Amino acid sequence: MQRMIFAGTKIKDEQSVPRKYGKAALLLPEHSDYLQTFGLSKPINQKGYLLTEKKTEQLIDRLELEITRYDLRKRIYEEEILAEKRRKMLEETSSIVTKLRETVQTATAGLSSIESKIQTLKEENKEIGELFQNLKSKINDCSSVDELNWYVNRALAKVNLVDTSSWEEEIAPLRRRFLMQKIEEQISERPGNEDLQRELLSSKFKETLDGQVSVENKRPEEGVVTIDFSYPKKKRKQLSKKIQQNNKLVLSIGTKMTSEKLLLTKEQLAQMVKDLEKENFAVGSRIFKLKKEQATLSYKARQTIVSLRSSLMNISGALGTRNYLNEAINNLRATLKEETTDTTKKQAILENIARILQVVS
Repeated sequence: MQRMIFAGTKIKDEQSVPRKYGKAALLLPEHSDYLQTFGLSKPINQKGYLLTEKKTEQLIDRLELEITRYDLRKRIYEEEILAEKRRKMLEETSSIVTKLRETVQTATAGLSSIESKIQTLKEENKEIGELFQNLKSKINDCSSVDELNWYVNRALAKVNLVDTSSWEEEIAPLRRRFLMQKIEEQISERPGNEDLQRELLSSKFKETLDGQVSVENKRPEEGVVTIDFSYPKKKRKQLSKKIQQNNKLVLSIGTKMTSEKLLLTKEQLAQMVKDLEKENFAVGSRIFKLKKEQATLSYKARQTIVSLRSSLMNISGALGTRNYLNEAINNLRATLKEETTDTTKKQAILENIARILQVVS
């Protein structure tokens, strides 16, 4: 940190400072635009200078303006920090919501397709059950092999099973993604902030989603100069408070504002604050809407995936049962070709029908 002094009456030693004068140290940005206003020299290694009453009054007036400007610069700095945080959060939240939308869309479409297939198999099983239940009653009244064969062949001719050969290939991607992975892996979300709405819609925008934006405790050494001077004590009450406010603001901003913003007027700085607040509010509102959608999509995704996983288990079981149904029907066809007595054949046919009814029940 460099030290600078006021041009004026040079202080030769401590004894040369009048008793009615107090000492102070003023902090300024190294590239401050008002160095020349107070007759500040380049950094030199001396103890300091005396300020006349007139110079002290000029300093008080100038500090009044600069404190306002520094406060605006500090607000700009905070708004810029907040803008960067919100930019990152908007990007992250948008990515999460996009993935959730895709997950919900894929899971919903998959669930609809599988439920449709399950319903098709249920209706088919119901028809087959009614068909063979009716055949069973006819068989009980048959007295000859020819009559048995006629009823069975007529029933078998009505059996037209749905082609499920492509179903496994269609279901496989859904099974790999939603059945073999944890639900949490499908729902990529961050914990919500309970104060999200309050924070995002706050007119002050002083808090961020990660906590308070504060740089007051930082004490940057670079880019800050210290001005040592003595001044009339009767001006202490007016000056000390202004210097304290000024120094605190300079330290809080540090080197963050050693740019074109140091040269802006109070009105220009105020407009920048207004524009940044407006922009941050708009981005915050977008984040809030996305967060609401994220919460809705997360819930919907979880519920849909749970239902989908259940349906995947059901369709797997139903397709497995299909093998037993085909086997039972083929056994019935084989029984018709066997050369046996009427009683034996009738019993064999009834056993096969019972097996078919058991499979489709």
